[in-house]
Amino acid sequence: MVGDFLYPHGEARANYVQYLADALVHCGYKVVILGKINSEFCNEMEFSFRNVTIKEIEKKKGSRLIRRLCNGRRGFKFYFKHYLEQFKPCEDDVFVTFGGEFIRLPVRTLRDKYGFKLISCPLEWFGREQYASEEEYSKKQKEFNMIHKCDAVFPISHNIAKEFSELPQLIIPPLVDIAESKLKEKKSDCYNIILPANGMMKDAFESMIKGFSLLTDEELKKVNFHIKGVKKEKIIDCIGENQWNRIKNRVFLHHWMKYDELVSLYEKMHFLILARDFNQMTQSNFPSKVPETMAYGIVPIVSRVGDYTKYYLKDEINSFIFDGCTSKDCCDAYRRAIEIGFDRYNEMSRESRKCVEEEFDYRNWIDPLKNFIENLFA
Repeated sequence: MVGDFLYPHGEARANYVQYLADALVHCGYKVVILGKINSEFCNEMEFSFRNVTIKEIEKKKGSRLIRRLCNGRRGFKFYFKHYLEQFKPCEDDVFVTFGGEFIRLPVRTLRDKYGFKLISCPLEWFGREQYASEEEYSKKQKEFNMIHKCDAVFPISHNIAKEFSELPQLIIPPLVDIAESKLKEKKSDCYNIILPANGMMKDAFESMIKGFSLLTDEELKKVNFHIKGVKKEKIIDCIGENQWNRIKNRVFLHHWMKYDELVSLYEKMHFLILARDFNQMTQSNFPSKVPETMAYGIVPIVSRVGDYTKYYLKDEINSFIFDGCTSKDCCDAYRRAIEIGFDRYNEMSRESRKCVEEEFDYRNWIDPLKNFIENLFA
């Protein structure tokens, strides 16, 4: 499994890779991950984690000039091709790639030479509106279209899968290890809503924070708003100083957190808020924070977009789903959530975790993955 992700637990892509790797290990495969090693876990060029070998792909030794040449966008493709040769790939191997053409092209070149199977794992598909120029969009779309030259795909969503309908494919949402999380009893005196805002480009942050500020003073007494990855100044820019002063006692800002600190925070949260506009990017992406938080019994409050609201979440059973993405839409959704009684909340919380147990736990994907890969070689 190859990509420029920070592994383990360094970013959403790394979490996707981790639990996919868990499933592949339980299929009986030897799994090697080639990525950027997260120094929070290890400072070596290679280490073992969860029965998987992780190897650093960046050039760490040699002069500063050599390292800059090898790790730069242009030089990396040439360096990486030679780096991959050391593994002596053969026809029995499968390479699963994440990232752009600078990752995919060297692997594809070796696939043509050695005959192994190449599976691409597209996790995103951006539309024209996400790029500053037509030239940049055309370049990225050309890279994306190169996936058609792979042997198979693991698309993260049905919207991406349609683009590669001619290829063998298995749609794999973000997976979790349900054994890592527990459904703990949460305090009932006040609801806690979390907004993990690290991926703000995809999320309608302004609508979510403005929607919260539209709650009345009485409603604010029922809820705390936890925001991860956003500075106070960003919030003030959205709602103004006066509104910030009105809600600031109900808002808790969390900056960079270690993984175990994030888990501790999740265990105290009641709701996740995630509002997104309806466009190609949000239809194609599947935010890992949805199953990741649901594993802790957190009930999602989400706008209707993407596979998670179409295939997995059920309004007022394991989530609150709302149409639209304005601040008023978000405010109305907050009100629906915080007005339910705590007994009702506990029912929804159990349903939220149950959804993860049945749909997103990596153990449910072991047989589908094994059958898919065996059919590739049939």
